[in-house]
Amino acid sequence: MSEVVSLYEEEGAFIRLRWDEVLGVWVMHLDCTTWNKSEFKRYMKIFKMVLSDLKAKGINEVYGLCEDMKAVKFNKMFGATVVKHMCLMDDGSYQILMRMET
Repeated sequence: MSEVVSLYEEEGAFIRLRWDEVLGVWVMHLDCTTWNKSEFKRYMKIFKMVLSDLKAKGINEVYGLCEDMKAVKFNKMFGATVVKHMCLMDDGSYQILMRMET
């Protein structure tokens, strides 16, 4: 597994990126603990800046792995789409692969 790079971090929220050698794609992980309408709007502004920075660096798409439908819904709110593939993880579980253009 490649090194995880922090793209944004604050108390209770982060956006991280890593290169997945097995999939051959950039994988993004984002999470936040405080969730309401005003925080979502603030997170969206931050997220759009992060995506713009990635695009400027030549990264045109990122992927995410979701353990459940709640995570899929969360990722869709930020613009990701389901790729219709399941990924077998090292622990034997499956996760849903999602894709987002920067």
